[in-house]
Amino acid sequence: MRWGSAAAALVVAAVLVSPALPGPLGEPTRRLLNTDGDGRDPHWDRPVDGAAIRRAGDVVPDDARYFLDVATDDPVLRGNLKAAGQLFLAPALPLRSPQPAAWVVRYADGRVAVVRGRR
Repeated sequence: MRWGSAAAALVVAAVLVSPALPGPLGEPTRRLLNTDGDGRDPHWDRPVDGAAIRRAGDVVPDDARYFLDVATDDPVLRGNLKAAGQLFLAPALPLRSPQPAAWVVRYADGRVAVVRGRR
């Protein structure tokens, strides 16, 4: 067994055993195990209509290139929407500019619209 494999096996074993450790030694892992997972949508930092972005993902073809047009100056909301696009529009390719995009996904005032862009 190589050192890298042995070290990885040791880390996995430590993580698996740590919840059984008494007191503070096992507390971090026990806390993680008791955390509720995300539901259908991630835990957004700002209100995002995940269902509308999922519907946009149904419209935009998998092999398309799209531009996400977000009408907000809120950097946290912009980041949430970018992540939502990468999650729900995958494997379509996000672009930084609308000019070469075959599809434009617009998000304004909590509403999502999908329009054909240039081909």
